[in-house]
Amino acid sequence: MATQVIAGQSVWFGAYDLGAYARSMVLDYGAELQDDTRIADTARKRVAGVKTCGFSFETVNDSIIESAINASIGEDVLNGAGVVQVTKFIPITVAPNGASAGDLAYILHAQAASYTPIAGAHGDPGKVNVAGFGDNFVRGALLFNGSVSATFDGTAYDYGSVPSSQTAYVSVHCTSFSGTGAIFFTLESSDDLAFTSPIEEFNVNSVSNTTGIASRTASAPIGDRRYWRISGTVVTGTPTATCVVAFGII
Repeated sequence: MATQVIAGQSVWFGAYDLGAYARSMVLDYGAELQDDTRIADTARKRVAGVKTCGFSFETVNDSIIESAINASIGEDVLNGAGVVQVTKFIPITVAPNGASAGDLAYILHAQAASYTPIAGAHGDPGKVNVAGFGDNFVRGALLFNGSVSATFDGTAYDYGSVPSSQTAYVSVHCTSFSGTGAIFFTLESSDDLAFTSPIEEFNVNSVSNTTGIASRTASAPIGDRRYWRISGTVVTGTPTATCVVAFGII
């Protein structure tokens, strides 16, 4: 088994591509172990409690990303203008092995809890540290990474059949936006790779500026609808946007 080197990785935080700013990144995922020892036991026993997930990263002290991090503390969703949108959670997406459709993606719908605006010793490059917690930790895939200026259907991804008790998570990162109008993203599934009869799972909020959007379904579909894709629809105007969409099911 090859050792993975932390280099050339892609990280997005809300409306920002952290690849240009981040120096390090950590994602945590685990379960709280609760004591379940009985009086007759001779060794400590534990049962798994609720799942926990969190994040932390360090960036260079650049005014653009520092301002964004400052505005994100204790808030929900942050767009590129530093404006908080009430759509709950800041999406974080980490693509450790590549940034193309179908590549592995770790998804966290997060809330930033704390940050250190100034860190480092005298003479060192300035650093900014931030940490927080997530709604859930999802191991999924990138569905789209590129420019959007017209209506499109994304590449189909074979995720496998999904039990009805699970939930589909989507993170959208719009890192640049110009022109007028809006783009709607729709998560679709199908029982065949050609998407002969696609099923619209849900619509993501419209994108009309640089922003990050975290969305999820109430439950994922059952049966053999194992193929998934993201579709984009330009509903008004002539926008041009750079967007990343990641998807996973737990």
